[in-house]
Amino acid sequence: MLENKLRAGIFISETWDGHSQEGLTRLLGNFIYNYNLDILLGPEWLFLPKNRFYSEKEKCDIVQCLAEITEGRKTLLIPGSIMWHDEKHYYNTVPVITDGKLLGEYNKQSNCGSSDKALERVATDNLTYRAGRGFGLYHWSEYKIGVEICADQGLLADHMRCREDPLLDFYFLVSCGKKLIKECMPIKTGGYGLNSDGSGWISEVMQRKPTEGLKDDFCKLKPSNTDELHLDIYELQINKP
Repeated sequence: MLENKLRAGIFISETWDGHSQEGLTRLLGNFIYNYNLDILLGPEWLFLPKNRFYSEKEKCDIVQCLAEITEGRKTLLIPGSIMWHDEKHYYNTVPVITDGKLLGEYNKQSNCGSSDKALERVATDNLTYRAGRGFGLYHWSEYKIGVEICADQGLLADHMRCREDPLLDFYFLVSCGKKLIKECMPIKTGGYGLNSDGSGWISEVMQRKPTEGLKDDFCKLKPSNTDELHLDIYELQINKP
């Protein structure tokens, strides 16, 4: 069976108080090009300016800039979450991007932590949290992928189990304080779960592998390289669908 060799980068950054926003999009673009990445994953609240949330227009501009850095490439970019607001609500949103296009946006279903960010910001006093209602299921290249944000972990697995959906090739967790949980990763044998955790400079990659017993098990991978700007790089091998 033919295998694809993919290079995944996980940006590890403390995001509790908001990462420096200046040059952030350019930095992600440099990671993609300098390391020829097939996948780039960032943590929850990576796009969170100090003392405010982004406006809806600013959020759209960020997504557009992120799309532009992938144009002409099949790189899957899941850059972490963006905190933004419209006239009535605020949102915690992860864009899913490849080849200059937005595959979709996943909005966090659980409020967990988002309201704390709003309480720190006077300009959001009159706004309420708008929870996401959909699930982060997408197709990228030949692969079926799933995306969740932190405390939502497990909702997608329950949803897919109820619908008896085919398992994923890749599961991505954009988090700030959550680790990968085997039971919450609805991935097929040979598939991968990836996590960028903004609470402690942590990256995780696990592969579901067959064992001698009746059940598969999960093997934790180590990065092949770490950039001085806190990018962990993993070499992945996965069967072509």
